[in-house]
Amino acid sequence: MGKQKTQPLAAQEQIKLLEDLFKTYQPMLVSFAFRYVKSVEDAKGVVQEVFISVWNNRESLRMDGNLKSYLFTATKNKCLNFLEKKRLKTISLDHAPGDFSPATRIPTPAPDTNEVLAAEELRAVIFDEIQKLPPKCRDIFILSREEQLSYKEIAEKQGVSPKTVENQIGIALRRIRQRVENYQRAEAQSGNISPALLAFIIAKVLIELGVGDAASVW
Repeated sequence: MGKQKTQPLAAQEQIKLLEDLFKTYQPMLVSFAFRYVKSVEDAKGVVQEVFISVWNNRESLRMDGNLKSYLFTATKNKCLNFLEKKRLKTISLDHAPGDFSPATRIPTPAPDTNEVLAAEELRAVIFDEIQKLPPKCRDIFILSREEQLSYKEIAEKQGVSPKTVENQIGIALRRIRQRVENYQRAEAQSGNISPALLAFIIAKVLIELGVGDAASVW
């Protein structure tokens, strides 16, 4: 029996690169997709399709290019396609083909700029870090930021002291701060966006997500 042929090194490197990309970006991309499709399972499905597309087109893709931007843009486009297909399924069969009203269509988004992409990626990074918080810490943080409950109200709801609530929110903010600092450092090194614009985007997104202004987080 002949020896089994070993896989070419180039192919092995491609597989390793895809595995590394998946481990690095899958959690962030799922969080990013969830903002559009509002379902964890659907978000995972969309991201899986993105990586399948990357693999199928690996010969034509520049693996040394800005893959991060490509992955986020591809995920957004697949989310919009998913939502459009879902919307079309709800349209009455009474409509003639091609006779759909503008209200039934999802508008084509404007082309992404570095600013838009950076803001969307940062939101995904923060959402991903929130999901990685310990369960009790995450629940308290969400009650504070999303439901706008006071420390006293959260303490009563969770059966803990207001001081515990304060400590848990502090833990969450420190972890988010560290994650955002790492993101800011990586983006600054990439040179894809100016440091001043990046700082503005970070401050804007932190306020938008209810994480607080720069002073309360940093």
